[in-house]
Amino acid sequence: MRCPGGHRLLLLSAVAAMLPWAWPGRLPSWLAWSVWLAWLAVIAARPLRFYALLALPLCLTLLFIESRYQGRLPAELDGKDLVVQGTVQGLPAQRADMMEFLFRVDHPESRAKGVPEWLQVRWYQAGQTVRAGEKWSLMLGLKPPRNRVNFVGPDPEKRYFAMGVGALATVKRDQAVRLAPAGSLSIDGWRESMRTKLLNILSEEPALPQILALSLADRSRMPAPVTETFRQTGTGHLLAISGLHIGFAALLGYRLGSGMGWVLGGGIRTRSGLWSQWVCAMILAGGYAALAGLGVSTFRALVMLMVASAPVLLRSHFHPVAGWALALFLVLLFDPSAPLTPGFWMSFGAVFVLIASFSPLTGPAGAVSTLARAQLCVFLAMLPLGMYWFQFASVLGLVANLFAIPAVSLVIVPLVLSGAGLLMAGFDSLAAGLLLPAAWVTDGLTTGLSWLALQGTHAYISTFQPGMPAVVISTAALLVVLGPWGFPLRGIALILAVSALLGGGDRPSAHELQFDLLDVGQGTAAALLTHKSLTLYDAGPGHPGQWDLVGSTLLPHIASTGRSRPDNIVISHGDLDHAGGLPELMSRFPLARILANTSSGSHARSKCTTLDSWADGAAIFEVLHPSPFLPYLGNKSSCVISVSAMGASILLPGDIGATVESRLVQDGLPRHDILLAPHHGSRTSSTGYFLDALQPEWVLIPAGAGNRFGFPHRETLERYRSRGIKAVSVSDCGALRLRLRRGEQPRIESARVRRDSVWRWPAPGHCP
Repeated sequence: MRCPGGHRLLLLSAVAAMLPWAWPGRLPSWLAWSVWLAWLAVIAARPLRFYALLALPLCLTLLFIESRYQGRLPAELDGKDLVVQGTVQGLPAQRADMMEFLFRVDHPESRAKGVPEWLQVRWYQAGQTVRAGEKWSLMLGLKPPRNRVNFVGPDPEKRYFAMGVGALATVKRDQAVRLAPAGSLSIDGWRESMRTKLLNILSEEPALPQILALSLADRSRMPAPVTETFRQTGTGHLLAISGLHIGFAALLGYRLGSGMGWVLGGGIRTRSGLWSQWVCAMILAGGYAALAGLGVSTFRALVMLMVASAPVLLRSHFHPVAGWALALFLVLLFDPSAPLTPGFWMSFGAVFVLIASFSPLTGPAGAVSTLARAQLCVFLAMLPLGMYWFQFASVLGLVANLFAIPAVSLVIVPLVLSGAGLLMAGFDSLAAGLLLPAAWVTDGLTTGLSWLALQGTHAYISTFQPGMPAVVISTAALLVVLGPWGFPLRGIALILAVSALLGGGDRPSAHELQFDLLDVGQGTAAALLTHKSLTLYDAGPGHPGQWDLVGSTLLPHIASTGRSRPDNIVISHGDLDHAGGLPELMSRFPLARILANTSSGSHARSKCTTLDSWADGAAIFEVLHPSPFLPYLGNKSSCVISVSAMGASILLPGDIGATVESRLVQDGLPRHDILLAPHHGSRTSSTGYFLDALQPEWVLIPAGAGNRFGFPHRETLERYRSRGIKAVSVSDCGALRLRLRRGEQPRIESARVRRDSVWRWPAPGHCP
């Protein structure tokens, strides 16, 4: 920018483009069109035309959001089964029992039915292989792009919105026909072919998933322990193809272009030679980005690479902040959804930290000291953002990245890129000679990181999620701390940064109890938090050894309470929608007291029976069922707990049915203010005499949206309604939070309302 303060104008434009994402709820349609029309009017006024161009990213963001609203599934198609024709986009991911892929509906007849253009499809027990770029005709069951919503943790609905997914779909019956293979010019088909070759060459190598991630951005085969190792050591960014990888691909292309020039022309020293080297660099970087699917992070890296190259190519100079601002402007111009991804904030934030930390420094510095200082600066300054996006902090990253970054960028990525190039040229044997060493080095790196994680088990922790004001204050203060030596107020800034990040959590006072029913889909996981203890009731769905929701849902919630671990873990019974996460919880929290009613016992846990009752000073937990002599009978053996606190009571009944409900009433079941709906609100539970005995004011229903059982059943809901009981379901409102204070009425709020956002699927009107 040649105008005075041009980079400031670019920054203001970028901030304006990001503001619509902070709107608390659905963005009004009139706003997008009125701003767009106003912009066109200003463009027509010649004196202001230049400055109006800076508002273009804002206009595009508003139109982008409106197009996403228009691309969602119409209400009349919710739950319908339709035959849809389209093309498989991206690389299909094979899960434990199903295949998942992005499906673009490009057939006019299918679009005429009102089917959204982009669908996220799941095909359970698929008998056929689905490949990228293929055209299919599928019978699909459609539902809105809703997903689990909790008070903290991942937000899948945000990801769906950014991707443009208008509906979630499930393949129905056997009406599936492959219409055509991938086209010869299809990038997705090319990537699928590359994946097949890599699978053949590296099928016996433990590091195959990491090589797939580094070459094709395919992380679908990544084992959970490997992902956790990279996460714990703060090196997970090395498996995501972004600026580091694209930059080294460009450097390799630049060196190749330089070498070709020396061979062909006896040395390149002219401006045209510089441009030819840059062209080679961009070809290799662009090819690598295409191989990785040209996702958000790779596109962002390409833009930043072009901006960084511009001063050299144009023989000009501008301040690094100006280049950073221009790259930010261009990314938002071409990808308005970029701010919805953590990579956008982490990458631009890291670059800004490096500029702020190094640009004022003068004098020579050693490579090792420079790398160490860069690691320290990025780690400290990005800590608040990491806590906000991932609720995690790892000091191990300071050490791990010192050897992991050189290993990946100087050894693994060059070998993988060279091997991929040979595969594309058809030299599979030569490619194997490069890819196998890359896999061996990657395996050695993973082993080293695993060892480091085991040695420093206290150097990585789950953290609470700080509020955005705390993130802004602490980040600004840390930038002051890391600024030029001698910068005034450094000590005060450090105190301010620490103060903004300390405390946190959502721990209640001594006169309060907090009960959270988490959104885990079709399953149950709840948490009872007092000033002194945290008790988990059920662990959510999962399949031991394959998947669970502990890492994505339970751990962020535990961290948000400000406690390091749960004091008690109660598993009502052994069904996998209640006990699926138990093995993972046991491995992570070996010191927790575990009561579990399951068909198999363990030395690390005991049965939950009427002999078990405890108190923590603020609440009394009394087990009402089963007796210690009752054999395990599945749902009938559910651990039923009565919690009394702050003059109110909560009943946690697991999956009991009419038989156990009748027995509890006969035993003198007292009134309870809050009821966790038995068996997810099934028709055979919540019987009339049970509800008449309890007389609850609220019923909280742990049911997944669109579950195949039809929970909560309409007859059960009618029994609640006829008795004046206020019923609210996780399937409608997301996670539910109940607060009990002595002398006050119970207060209930829902995550779908509290975390209402531009991208959020709207909550029904009855959600608290």
